[in-house]
Amino acid sequence: MTKILAIETATEACSAALLINDEIQECFEIAPRRHTDLILPMVAELLADAELSVQNLSAVAFGAGPGSFTGVRVATSIAQGIAMAHDLPVVPLSCLAMLAIGGAEKHNCSTTVPVMDARRQEVYFAVYQVNIKTKVAKILEPDAISTPGNLPLPNDSNCVVIGTGVKAYREQILSTCANNIRVHDNPLYPSASNGLRQARDALWAGACIAPEFAKPIYLRHPV
Repeated sequence: MTKILAIETATEACSAALLINDEIQECFEIAPRRHTDLILPMVAELLADAELSVQNLSAVAFGAGPGSFTGVRVATSIAQGIAMAHDLPVVPLSCLAMLAIGGAEKHNCSTTVPVMDARRQEVYFAVYQVNIKTKVAKILEPDAISTPGNLPLPNDSNCVVIGTGVKAYREQILSTCANNIRVHDNPLYPSASNGLRQARDALWAGACIAPEFAKPIYLRHPV
């Protein structure tokens, strides 16, 4: 039985999710600057509800970034600590991929451009092909950082651009879009539940890593 815990704290949202076979339970809250207060109680609640102990997990997944420098460090350190204490493998997940999966499901599209506000007039972005049924995202353009007016957006009628970067830089992003691309500035954040099936596939493929090698993904050098 596959049992994976996922943790995501890279944005204003804080979430933890648990996969047992193909069933997923999640705790999710928009809570800026409260991630360290909330994430461990979320994990404890999920495990208690499932009547599961940490040592019974198959792996621990975490949102490695990109995102808030502090936020990705929180997820990395907590996942690393849990995994090291119980000799579990870890699965680093792209926060943009998790956002892409959520956006594809919400807007019923297959090509998703997740755009997160990176501050300093820049955004984190990628382009993913999402299988809505399996909740697995395939990379079309890898995670990167750019100015919002220079995104390499696909000319795809089934494409949607979503995330906090759209709300912050809507006009610049619209200036680069083909007419058939949908752009949504309603708030949408990465969530741990949207990374669990990617994590399961990584576990089954033997693509996990030892916890001591878990690191945040920084697309820009922390300052």
